[in-house]
Order: sequence, then C-alpha cells, then structure tokens
Amino acid sequence: GDAAPPPLTLPDPAGRLPLPEDLMAPALLAWDCARTFSDALNLAPYAFDDFAAAVAQDAPDSILLTETVRRMLRIVLQSGMITIEDEGEGSEDEEEEEEE
Repeated sequence: GDAAPPPLTLPDPAGRLPLPEDLMAPALLAWDCARTFSDALNLAPYAFDDFAAAVAQDAPDSILLTETVRRMLRIVLQSGMITIEDEGEGSEDEEEEEEE
C-alpha cells in the first residue's frame, strides 16, 4: 500500500546566522534573487551563509555585496525599467514650487 516515506535526515545546523531578525527576510529575498538569476547576472552562486556574513559586517568594501548590487543594477538599467536623470534637473512640480 501507501508506505510512509523515510524520515528526512538533515545536517546539524552550522550555527546562528549573524543577521538581526529584521534583516533576515530582505537578505533572503536579495540572496534568492541573485541565486535565481546568477546566470544572467554572470555571478557564481554563493551560499546564504556567505551573503549573511557580508551583510552583517556592513563592510563598504565587500566584493560579494559590491558585485551583486553592481550586476543587479546593470541589468535594471539596461532593461530600461528605470532611468537616471541628470542631477541638475528637477521635476516640473519642484520647479513650480520654486517659482511660487
């Protein structure tokens, strides 16, 4: 009949992740996006533990974070989803407020 599947054997956890609880969901979302689109981003897949450690260190010189964000931004800009306006140009609303 319907035999129950064997119990799932999981490895022991390596330890607590170095992220505060409020950063866990956004970090998982960003890591999952980078992992899912690693081919399009031309990134080698990396473990969430490594990503969490880089985020927790808040190091401005983290190569892992710098390359991940740079490559994601490049894809977004190349797709035309968003554009970067010149810093010297304001919106029409801002110009109208200044005239008043």
